[in-house]
Parts: sequence; structure tokens; C-alpha cells
Amino acid sequence: IKCLSETFVFQNEIQKELLEAYQRNSKAGIENNLVKLAKVYEKYKSCHATNVSRRVWRDFDCDLFDSESKQVVLPILREKLAKTFGKGNFVIVETFGGFHCLIKVAAIKSNSNDFILDVLTTEVTEEKVSNLIKEIILTKPGSQFVPLPGTLQYGKLVKVINKEDF
Repeated sequence: IKCLSETFVFQNEIQKELLEAYQRNSKAGIENNLVKLAKVYEKYKSCHATNVSRRVWRDFDCDLFDSESKQVVLPILREKLAKTFGKGNFVIVETFGGFHCLIKVAAIKSNSNDFILDVLTTEVTEEKVSNLIKEIILTKPGSQFVPLPGTLQYGKLVKVINKEDF
């Protein structure tokens, strides 16, 4: 329904602009909007990427202050994710600046902020992990994009860390 709604708004805007171009007797405006009108179906298809019917995964984005922190933060993330969501219910994607932790929605049984607080208050060698993590947030439902494992991000390989869990 959201896809159709966005497509209708897109199409109505083009038709409005087309009529205004006709009233102004703007040949270039008419041609431009006729070209746009032919792309309405493409708009409908692209809406499916941002308007998913159901959410299977949610994303915790964990940004670190520096790359040296990864060796300290990763074991803590793995432990806390397994304890909170269960092995096989999460994927850790290592990126240039930290990690994306994808969690199966069906495995989320508690408040996500409790998980974040648990990670941030963990002490490692007389220092809290919160001093190593710049930010850890549960991304908003509309944000569906995670760097693709196997690609390069700022010259560093994006990879899945916990493949053996599956």
C-alpha cells in the first residue's frame, strides 16, 4: 500500500507539472514531464526497497573511535549478542568504522536499549567499553542499508565475522 501511495503521489505531481507546462505553453516542460511520466512504473518498483512488507532483521550500528578498538569490542559484542538474542539469530558485519549487528526480529524479546546499556557498561582491563565505542544505536526501521560484505569501504574489506554460527 505504501508503494502504491508513493507512486500515486509521484504520478500526480508529474501530471500537475505537465498541466502547468501546458498552460505556460512550455514545449520543453511538456517533453520533460512526458519523459518523467514514462518512469512511473520504475518508481513503483524502486519503492519496494524502502517499503518492505515485513521486517526480518534489525540493525545495531556500532561505530568505534579507532580501528584498534575492534579487537577489544568484537568479543564483547559476540558474547552479549549470543546471551541476549541466541546463537544463530544475529550476523556481525565488520565495516571500516565498526560493526553492524543484524538481529532477527523474531529473536528480539526485550528492550533494545537494555542490550546497548549492557554493552556500554562492560568493563575491560579497568576501562569501560563505552570509552572505545563512539556510538551504538538501533537504526530506524526505514534505514535498510548495510555495507555489502565482500565490497570495499574506504579501501577496507567489509566482511561477516560470525559465519560459523550458521
